[in-house]
Amino acid sequence: MNNMHKLFHLGKEMKILYVEDDNALREHTKSLLNDFFSDIKVAACGQSGLALYQEDSDGFDIVITDLNMPNMDGIAMVKKIIEIKVDQAVVVMTAHSESEYLKELIELGVESFALKPVNLLQLITALSSTAQLVSLRRENAKLKDMLRKIA
Repeated sequence: MNNMHKLFHLGKEMKILYVEDDNALREHTKSLLNDFFSDIKVAACGQSGLALYQEDSDGFDIVITDLNMPNMDGIAMVKKIIEIKVDQAVVVMTAHSESEYLKELIELGVESFALKPVNLLQLITALSSTAQLVSLRRENAKLKDMLRKIA
């Protein structure tokens, strides 16, 4: 199964938080994400993205964020989110290729990266692998719960 089919299959049951300060890019990318995910919340900066994250009691399966944003950048937002949920799946979209940013994000546990300008195939690949990871974590949690019940 290719990445697009995997994402169609896995994404429909996943909740996404997408944080991007560029209005046109945010709307364009959200319309693309709507093809794969049924529940997408959007924010225009890290501060409002963090607020949405904190307000949502069900949580998000995947957080997709830009790095360079006003009020709170993507790295600061990701750090705060990781404090709330250590294993939060995150995809970073960035025009930055500086190793200092990427190293810090990798150390925070960011699963995937997509470079700007957005390449649809690269974004689908990043989201597909992240959705697979989320799905495996869910399955693992279910199996652990079943083991606890029979032990």
